[in-house]
Amino acid sequence: MLPPRLGYALIAQGGLALCLVAEYGMLVPGGLSRRVLDVVVMGAVVNELLAGQAFQYVVDPPRSMSETPADSDKVAA
Repeated sequence: MLPPRLGYALIAQGGLALCLVAEYGMLVPGGLSRRVLDVVVMGAVVNELLAGQAFQYVVDPPRSMSETPADSDKVAA
């Protein structure tokens, strides 16, 4: 069974976006393609910065204050 927060580990997908925007820049030269490149690069940088924390959250989620060790051993039916 997959963990419920598995999608958080997939945040760092900036490489594909950078490749696509580089191709777009070659096909559509001009100021607009430069702005699109700037936005995608900033988004990729932010995503890469957040990805490490998000992956750690998936691997080792924080326990709530109200949860006791006995409650975490129970299996939901």
